[in-house]
Amino acid sequence: MTGHDLTLSHQLGSGGSSKSTQLRPLKERHRLDTLKSHEASSDPPLEASNHDFVEEKYHPDTHNAADLENLGLEEAIRLATNRTERSSQILNPSVLGPPKDKGYAWVVCATTLLLFMATWGANSCYGVFLDYWLQNGTYPGASSTDYALVGSIALGLAMMLAPLAQMTAAVIGMRPTLVLGLGFQTSGYILASFSTQLWQLYLTQGVMVGFGFAFIFNPSIVILPDWFDKKRAISFGIIASSSGIGGVIFSLMTQKIISRTGGAPWALRTIGIVTTFMNVVGIALIKERVPTKRLKTTREIKVRLNILFNREVLKIPQLYIISISFSLVVSCYIIAMFSLSSYATTMGMSAAQGSQVTAAYNGCQTIGRVLFGYAGDRAGRVNLSVFLAFIMLVLVLAMWINSTTAASIFAYAVLSGLTFGSSESLNQPILADSIPTDLFPAGWSFQSVIQGCFALFCEVAALKLRDVNISKPFIKAQVFSGCFAAGGLLLIMLFREWRIRRELARKLEETQKEMVARGHTGQAADLEQEYQTLLGQSPKFYILRMLYPMKV
Repeated sequence: MTGHDLTLSHQLGSGGSSKSTQLRPLKERHRLDTLKSHEASSDPPLEASNHDFVEEKYHPDTHNAADLENLGLEEAIRLATNRTERSSQILNPSVLGPPKDKGYAWVVCATTLLLFMATWGANSCYGVFLDYWLQNGTYPGASSTDYALVGSIALGLAMMLAPLAQMTAAVIGMRPTLVLGLGFQTSGYILASFSTQLWQLYLTQGVMVGFGFAFIFNPSIVILPDWFDKKRAISFGIIASSSGIGGVIFSLMTQKIISRTGGAPWALRTIGIVTTFMNVVGIALIKERVPTKRLKTTREIKVRLNILFNREVLKIPQLYIISISFSLVVSCYIIAMFSLSSYATTMGMSAAQGSQVTAAYNGCQTIGRVLFGYAGDRAGRVNLSVFLAFIMLVLVLAMWINSTTAASIFAYAVLSGLTFGSSESLNQPILADSIPTDLFPAGWSFQSVIQGCFALFCEVAALKLRDVNISKPFIKAQVFSGCFAAGGLLLIMLFREWRIRRELARKLEETQKEMVARGHTGQAADLEQEYQTLLGQSPKFYILRMLYPMKV
């Protein structure tokens, strides 16, 4: 939805006033924008003289934000480093590297897909293990929350350790860091297959696998953006499907091995062997387009730490809104992914059918992430995030709660798989466009830690609420999950209001400049009145901006 295609009519009034203003389509009334597009791209951030909600200090330059979103985290760190060192050079012009969008770029894309399948894809089958342990009580004295905590530890560490993994790669190099992650992950899965005590499972499949994910996924994710330019959307669409493809393969494989062997040990060993092979191939073939200089001196390391953990970012309110909103949505996604297999068997389906439900969920993620990735470019990422959070809320509270037959559970798995995982990929570009370029790496670090903290407890809390003595054992967990979705929707709507307000304030400033330069034309005066009206401070206008049709 865009403000260029819709007409918004709003009745204004204060006290006994009955004055009304027609807010006409921006496509018909905003020809001035196209005349000043070049000027707008070079304008400084809007000052807070007339609107105290716009703070220049924490306003990202629009042009830089767009560049940042395209360049990725590694380039953002490079930019921040150069500004910290007061240097104007971003890249050594003599080191151009291989061409983008062709040749080895596609090899890097394929190896990144392989690495992601071996980490997030393998993790997507944890629900199958969870269902097996819940039904069989493999470890004496272990409760459902104990089993849930194993997967939550791995997932939480993979997110929380992201800044540490980036620092390690900067100091010892990208490939040695990946090898370190390979050692953690392989050892974790293999040793978990020999675990006989719950604490051993925590240490192996929880902590060691979590470290492995962190040191494989996080260093490799920053490599791909530098290899692509015009075909970046296609490349990101390919790797976005990794967790879904891996989830289908590993879910069905895990259940098949458990059924044949009568236990989880050989399933864990097989995952360890398969992911080791995938990781070895990926690590051998992946490489940076332009080699990054390692940090060698204490001063260089301190500069990088200051960039990744710059406390100035904590003064930006929208950082908290974005981080908590997406943490709530991702938590709902985790609960749905890990609980599906157990929920299916609780509703009378077989263990094999439970794994098929999880596989269907993961398979639909593959389609949904690609489709909604393209949709975000067209409709706006914030708009898409609002839409997906709303769909998540409806599916959890209206459909999941009432899915009691095999057909309805499979239908829910398909619809939730198409939509739930897509929100996860939108947070980084939204964050990049909402905070200053220099502070984006610190904002990314903060967001990773917050999401990791939520991931640690969400599935544990959901299974703690499960009551096997009632007809709908997961009803409390489903409501709990729905509250997460509702909280995420509310916060992203608040953030959307801020983005709309910022854009309207920018357009108002441009219109006022045009009026000074060209005179008070009727069209410019109407636009000024429209923007000032929309920027009103009453709750009525706050809600109006929240719902205003504009691409953001």
